[in-house]
Amino acid sequence: MKPTTSTLVGALKHPAVWISVAFLGLVVMEAYFWVADRTTIPVGITGSVLYPVLLAALAYVLVFHRTDHYRNFKAFVTACCFGVGVVTLFLLSRRPMLFDAMSNEDGFVETLSAAALFVGAAAFVAVMVGQLRRRRVLVAVVSGLFAVVLFVIGMEEISWMQRILGFETTDYFIERNIQNEINLHNFNTGVSEKIFYFGGFIALILLPYFQKPLTAFLAKLKQEELATLLPAQWLLLPSSVMVGYVGTSVTKDPTAGIAALVTAFILFRLAVGSLDAGHFPTFMVYGAFLVLVGVMVYYFTTYNYASVEGLRSWARKEYLELIIAVGLMGYAVSTLQQSKALDAARETARA
Repeated sequence: MKPTTSTLVGALKHPAVWISVAFLGLVVMEAYFWVADRTTIPVGITGSVLYPVLLAALAYVLVFHRTDHYRNFKAFVTACCFGVGVVTLFLLSRRPMLFDAMSNEDGFVETLSAAALFVGAAAFVAVMVGQLRRRRVLVAVVSGLFAVVLFVIGMEEISWMQRILGFETTDYFIERNIQNEINLHNFNTGVSEKIFYFGGFIALILLPYFQKPLTAFLAKLKQEELATLLPAQWLLLPSSVMVGYVGTSVTKDPTAGIAALVTAFILFRLAVGSLDAGHFPTFMVYGAFLVLVGVMVYYFTTYNYASVEGLRSWARKEYLELIIAVGLMGYAVSTLQQSKALDAARETARA
């Protein structure tokens, strides 16, 4: 094969070439509709949720082809959670009604939360399948249970697609559900929220902080497979944003106060430890999250919601639930990664 032909064939095998062609095709299509009819691309093409998702996926492959995708994922989750915290502070201070509107039922924030939970459930299913293939029944059963839990929480977020599909609420739920919806958590919203929020703090902040000693303990018991189900340590940093969405009174919500106080001490200790180790960039990251959490706790406890007509004081909870959902998604993906890493290490040891 001639060098020119070989180079051409090699280029055609590279995903970036075909992605660039696809993007160029969209540009040409947009130009065609504008020149022909003075209109944009028909909504039938761009209106589906798959359109931006596909564009984002193609853009990611174009830029990050052959990089460490798990590392990119961790950076993305961390940056997104920090960004959500900053944006919500800005919106509540400058655009309070937009802050409220984005957290409406089946709105942008709730849809993102459900999507993150479904991705997490799929990741746990992948873990379960992999463990079943290796005949690790206990880990497979626990992974399957986690998948079911995340799926149920995701469906609860969107009321089991009641408003999407348009079916009526049954008499049973009308009599017992405070919002007259097809979901379980509104049978007793206060208890459900306490369990979900404080459970999120334990699973995504406290357990990741103690991951190393817990992993060492399970290793002594020769339960390395169970150790892969422990939340990875990196999860506590993005998940720390959740404790900033406290209520209007910490004294009336002691569990939120405990979570915020413990998280602040954890971030402070990690920041100081990074500084002592000479890792100044890491110190700056932990310090930035610590400052953000502190500002959020102050602002959300002192904000006068009554000063803005129609602003719901509980709208912040949807953003809190988004952070937990993203954290749970990160937990599922990290579990999948840890499981693969353990298998790879054992294969290397056998070789």
